Amino acid sequence: MKKLVISFIALSISGCSYLSDLMPTYKCYSSEKAAACLLQKDYDSLITKGYSEEDIKTLIGKLLGGEYTGYCVEEIQGKCRFNYTLTDIEKVEKTLKADKVREEKEQAQSDKQAKEVQTIEKKYSKKFCSEELHWYGLSKQSIPKNCLLYAQTGYLTVMQQAPSGTLVNLRLPVGYSDQTYFVVSNSKDSGLADDQAISQGIFENVGTYQYTSVTGATRTVVKLKRLQ
Repeated sequence: MKKLVISFIALSISGCSYLSDLMPTYKCYSSEKAAACLLQKDYDSLITKGYSEEDIKTLIGKLLGGEYTGYCVEEIQGKCRFNYTLTDIEKVEKTLKADKVREEKEQAQSDKQAKEVQTIEKKYSKKFCSEELHWYGLSKQSIPKNCLLYAQTGYLTVMQQAPSGTLVNLRLPVGYSDQTYFVVSNSKDSGLADDQAISQGIFENVGTYQYTSVTGATRTVVKLKRLQ
């Protein structure tokens, strides 16, 4: 039998029951394109457990519109009929509950991060830059001033320690040129050895820094100040 994917449109009770001595009784619902039938005993079981008619309609709708569509048992007046059991209902309900828990956790995490951002911006009286530090390296755009710059762990590594700070390398994927920055002396970075990773943090563009490379050339790079 062919498998059909049904776009669910609000269900309504079809009022049909399949009654015969040879076939079990079903409680059937109908959408614009399909009919969904639930064994009467399973329907009664759901009602006994406290499910409302609307609850059952919603779950049947999810079955018709989701990955549990199943196989078309037969066509009635141009509509494909799907038979469902209590197990099908419990399966989709379990998935919906898991989705809800995940969404609530994601929302809580998002709210927490937003609150942290607001706290940091209030502390420094500055907004965060529109992008993270490595994005400016990838896009070769200038790092803006007067905004807070977030840098993830793993992108910056120590090139060389200097009396007033640390020369760091922004490592980028193959095909992109690595970028060099200077980080003003601070307790987190100034004690690190060459090639050690700079931990994540919040920085600010405070101007430029000049140094002499191993080839004797004078180079000018962006000077960053670690705020935290």
